[in-house]
Amino acid sequence: MKPLASYTVTYRGGLPGLPKAKSGGVNLAVWADRFALTGKSGSRFWSDLVIPYTSVSDVTIAGRQVSTFEAIAGGLDSRQLNQRNNIHIAFTDDDGRSLVLRLEMLTGFVIPAQAKRCAELQDLLRVNNIPALFSA
Repeated sequence: MKPLASYTVTYRGGLPGLPKAKSGGVNLAVWADRFALTGKSGSRFWSDLVIPYTSVSDVTIAGRQVSTFEAIAGGLDSRQLNQRNNIHIAFTDDDGRSLVLRLEMLTGFVIPAQAKRCAELQDLLRVNNIPALFSA
């Protein structure tokens, strides 16, 4: 059986054991009943994580945080960098803690294409009626 879709993302924060963002790639697989996140080569920091939809309260797409360096280096073109390509998955972990896993889409190479992949992810969730499986 194959996932509905698979994306490469980077970790931006939200997990108790990983307080800081990491640059290595993580595979985000969207299944009919869960998200599965597995580390890619070079992501030794990542431990596989499965998030059943029944523990998810919300999935939102947020704007990218443009760093000071990117704003200075990009000049007027830095507006292009401020796209909605961050995925926030609010869920309750096995210990009963409410967490928000923050990820940045890498699939798509350039930032506007990454934002488009995030919109496609939202469509995929809606078309497959996955938000109905989230906890209220």
